[in-house]
Amino acid sequence: MKEWYRTGTVMNTATSEMGEFLVSVMFDNGDLRLVPLSQLRLVKRPRFCQVKHVIQDIDECNQEFKGNCSHRCVNSPGSYYCKCPNGFQMSQDNKTCKCPKGSQESKNRTVCLNIDECNENVKNNCSHLCINSAGRYYCNCPNGF
Repeated sequence: MKEWYRTGTVMNTATSEMGEFLVSVMFDNGDLRLVPLSQLRLVKRPRFCQVKHVIQDIDECNQEFKGNCSHRCVNSPGSYYCKCPNGFQMSQDNKTCKCPKGSQESKNRTVCLNIDECNENVKNNCSHLCINSAGRYYCNCPNGF
């Protein structure tokens, strides 16, 4: 586990119902939290009682479930996020990568391949000429029509 921290100014102190000494800290980002004293380290700064809130970071991406990401899990302090390879799009669940419409995932799941809608095995509704392009197709008429 890695440690990361954020700094803030001590505002007040309290004791929890369990007898744990708590410190009210206004963090540099404006977040006000009660933090157990055991998680704080004193930082010497003139005129203020500054502290570091030391947090043990759990690498969710190094766990068996890999953040439940379909492709790539990226660890960040206190959290994680999923990332897609180039050419893929992130689904609304923010965990699943999918290929854009008109393409399909390769067998090794590393790239999105264009679907050839003009292939004779695909229904494309063209009566004469079918012209394939990236992610779509269009129909065309022979000269003279």
